[in-house]
Amino acid sequence: MSLFISLTSLLVATYFAICQGSTEDLIYGYVCQQSKCVKVELSENNWNTAISLPVCRMFCGDTIGTLWPKPSGKVEVDHMLLHVNMESIDFQMPPNTKHFKLWEANRERFMGLLHNKVPNADVFKNEGHPLKIFVELEGNAADKEEVPRLTLDTDESYRLEISTSDAHEVLAKITAQNYFGARHGLETLSQLIIYDDIRRELQILAKASIEDEP
Repeated sequence: MSLFISLTSLLVATYFAICQGSTEDLIYGYVCQQSKCVKVELSENNWNTAISLPVCRMFCGDTIGTLWPKPSGKVEVDHMLLHVNMESIDFQMPPNTKHFKLWEANRERFMGLLHNKVPNADVFKNEGHPLKIFVELEGNAADKEEVPRLTLDTDESYRLEISTSDAHEVLAKITAQNYFGARHGLETLSQLIIYDDIRRELQILAKASIEDEP
């Protein structure tokens, strides 16, 4: 029952975005039934209850279906999605010139993953909330200055917190001991952004807290 209520709330939150879309080339949607995503043909009768497959996969089950591998630690999410503007994503990486190329490569990979989620840019709605991504390293100063090296003893853990500011910005904060943990955090964040082919927009969890130790 709680899952049904959560999915219903999600639909209400994005109702106006749906109304602005066109259904001419949309044939199927999905509904969550007994923790399974069931395909349904879209019609006027179910337009307000059917959801896209990525949205259904994210919430229909005991875990977040879009995350792989599954986090080993705490996972807390709010069952609400926000439209995110792909042209308004700001990265604030650790200020280390030695690591600049590594962080830049991760930024480019992250944006590439988002672009690959959009099948048709001609109908893509690129409005929505700005997204600010903060990456912070908690390791000591020496670790931050050295060129990252992966060993059997490397701590690849990270924490990811997603929230929304009073200015309606989506804030994603990744905290890790080193570069490798932060890289895992960025990968997880990319999996929490999905393309809704019914609303034709990128969406992100409005609130989440994840701890992982790959």
